[in-house]
Order: sequence, then structure tokens, then C-alpha cells
Amino acid sequence: MARWTISKWELKNTLESKKFLTIFLAQLVVLFIMGSFFTSFMTSIESEDGINLNPSLKGFGSLDINDSDGLFTKNIDSEILKIKKANTTSYESLKNSEINGLINIKKDNKTQKMDYNLILDYSDPKSIVVKSEVESTSNKTSKIITQEFINKNKTTNSNNEVKEETKGVSIPVQLINKIMTALLLFLPVFLFGNLVIDSIVGEKERKTGEILIAMPISRSNIILGKSLGIICIMAIQLFLWIIIMTIIGFDLVSPALIYLLIILTAIPIVGVGTVVAVYSKNYKESEIGSNFAYLVLVIILIIPALASIIRPGFGTSSTITLVIKIFSKESLSLRDIFNPIITVVVVSIITYGLSIWMYNKDEIIFGPRPKIIKSLLKFLRINKIINKIKR
Repeated sequence: MARWTISKWELKNTLESKKFLTIFLAQLVVLFIMGSFFTSFMTSIESEDGINLNPSLKGFGSLDINDSDGLFTKNIDSEILKIKKANTTSYESLKNSEINGLINIKKDNKTQKMDYNLILDYSDPKSIVVKSEVESTSNKTSKIITQEFINKNKTTNSNNEVKEETKGVSIPVQLINKIMTALLLFLPVFLFGNLVIDSIVGEKERKTGEILIAMPISRSNIILGKSLGIICIMAIQLFLWIIIMTIIGFDLVSPALIYLLIILTAIPIVGVGTVVAVYSKNYKESEIGSNFAYLVLVIILIIPALASIIRPGFGTSSTITLVIKIFSKESLSLRDIFNPIITVVVVSIITYGLSIWMYNKDEIIFGPRPKIIKSLLKFLRINKIINKIKR
């Protein structure tokens, strides 16, 4: 009961804070802008034309083309390159830097195979843009030729033996899409993980922690109550977060399950913040400690996620990896489900156990505070083993 009382105080004080509400709304606005930009970016990448990264300078370079069929010339971007039909003087013009490139297109009408021979002066910086545009046009033209060949065979063959096979989005695009979507979903957990630090360290600096400890509430209930209050606040923002992402256009598979997994992940992350807060003397110490701790947590969560995309057979060891596999609609084994859950449970037990143990030590709360290593040895009872060995 006392634990819930602390949680209610924490929720009430946080939600009534104008500073918190301002930050809360600002983060939602930033998410909406980031999400809109990201969905537009991914739509452009996944489109047939892709994104043109060449400078948008009209007439930036010039290219002479020998193209009897005219298909290549039709598809090249005339906004970037000045296009002219090649003639006998084109090679001399290239040597004299009057043009930036010369290309000969060869197309076999029987096999529909298209080759090109591009001649460039690599001492000219503009040759990079010309080469990039030629390669882009070549890919675009090849797709058109392939599609025409497929359509022709579909028409002439009633049994439709010729079929177009779609291999899906490339690995780099999958990597950007899945990882960025997962990171956006997990963002509230890291944004509001510092709330528990602000709550505990703030009481130390305001000297109100002594009053709280003197109340007829166990110290373990104080730690667990504050942490529970912060997790409830995270749950509220995450709920709004998912609604906004759905409105923007993110295709979230099993949003209710993902919501529960992220809330589950918030428990040990808040626990890590609690450890830092209990041990820290002031805001400066807690800021340094929390930044380092959260950086390590992000690395631990993201590296397995990257490995699972690059190597599909890689096991699931973090909740982000599990969320990505849910996005991919992969079949999940019991190992995929239980590994991240067991990790969350173990880390939660360790972090909250350590936090409660430290909060019950007056030398850590009021000082003189022992060093980190000495405190950890005491918590793990290793110091007793060492003393027995010395005797």
C-alpha cells in the first residue's frame, strides 16, 4: 500500500509540473516532425526512381551520346547534363575539355541486351557527376527493357512461363527502415529514464530525502514506488507515441504486443537509472553516470538487432531484436521470446536489488560514501569471502 502511495505522489507531482508538460508536448511535436520526414524519406528510397543525390544544377555537365535506339537518351536527366548527339569530332571535343563525357550505346535487338562504352576525362571533376548519372540512367533503362521483355512474353505465352520475381527491398533499406522504426518506438524509454534520477537526486539536493526516509515507509517501497510512478508516465507517453506514428503512416505490426514489450524494457532501464541516482551525490554526478549507462544500454540493445538483420538466423537476445522480428513477420521460436524476457527479468532483479541495498545504507545516502568497487563487493558479499581467505 505504501508503495502505491509513493507512486501516486510521483505521478501527481510530475504531471502537475509545467516544466514536464512543456517538455512532454515538445517531444511529441518533434516526434511528429521526425516521423513525417522519415516516412517521406523511406517512400522515396523504396520508389522505382529512388533519390537522386547529384547536385540539382541545370546544365552542370555535357555529354555526347551515340544512341541509335534513343531509349537511353530519353531516360537521362537533361536538367543535369546537356545532351548532344555524338559525331566524328566528339572525341576531340572531350580531349579539349569542351564536353565532359562521350558514350556509345550498343543494343542487341535479339537478346535485348544493352551495353555502353563511356569515355571520361578523370582529371575533370565533373566526370564524377557524369559517371553517376550514366550509371543511374543505365539501371533505369535496364528495368524498362526487362519489363518490356516480360510483358511481351506474357502476351505470347499463354501458360505464362515467364514470370517477374520480386526480391523485396535491399538489405540497407531494410536496415534503415526496421532499425529506425524500432528506435523511434523505444525513444520514450530513454527520454524519460532520467525522471527517476531527477526524483531521487532532487530530494538529496533539496534535503527532503531525510524527511521521506523518516516517514513510516520502508526504503524499498520508496525506491519501488518512485520507479513504478516513472514507468506509468513512460506508458502514457508511449501510448501517445504509437498513436502518432500510426497517424503519420508507420505500419506497426501487432502494436499491442510491441507496446507491452517496450514497457517491459522500461523496467530494467528505470532500474539502471535508479542505481545511478541512489549512488550519485548531485545532478552533475548523476548526469555523467546516466549518460554512460544509457550509452552502454543502447549498444547492448542495438548490436544484436543489427546482427539479426544482417544474419537472419541470429538469435534474439534483446527486446529491440524481438520487435524487429515481429515487424518482419518472422516465425518466432520459444527461444526468441524467452531470451529477451529472461534478460529483462535478470537485469531488473540486479538493478532494483542493488538500488534498494544502497538506499538502505546511510553511508551512501548521507555519507561518507564508499567507492563504487567497494560497494559492489559488499553487495555481492565478495568482501566476506576475501576476508575469510586472508584469515
